[in-house]
Formats: sequence, structure tokens, C-alpha cells
Amino acid sequence: MPRSRHDRGHIRYVDTWPTAIALVSSGRVRVADLVTAAVGLDDLDAAMRRNGDPDVMKIVIHP
Repeated sequence: MPRSRHDRGHIRYVDTWPTAIALVSSGRVRVADLVTAAVGLDDLDAAMRRNGDPDVMKIVIHP
């Protein structure tokens, strides 16, 4: 009889958010530089097609 296996896991990054918030708040990490483009919902299809493009870091979708 075949055996089935169910794995469950949880990854938690301990104390990651306070460090990230402090870096952004201090200006050491400039998050605006990470946004490649900002588009409206009408351009969602085109934005999704850019997924995986090496020149794209982050596309913000505005409703």
C-alpha cells in the first residue's frame, strides 16, 4: 500500500521587521529606489507580463 506523507512547516524571521523598519526610517535603505514602476489596474496585464524581467524589481499596482 502506498504511503502518503504530509509535511508542515513554518518559517519565521525573528526580529526581522524591527531591523527593516529601523533601516528604512534612518534612510540607510531607500525603498523608493526598489520600485521600478507604478501602474493602475488598467495596466495590470502588462505589469504581470513583466514578471521575471531582469530590469524589474517591484511594480506597484494602484487601484
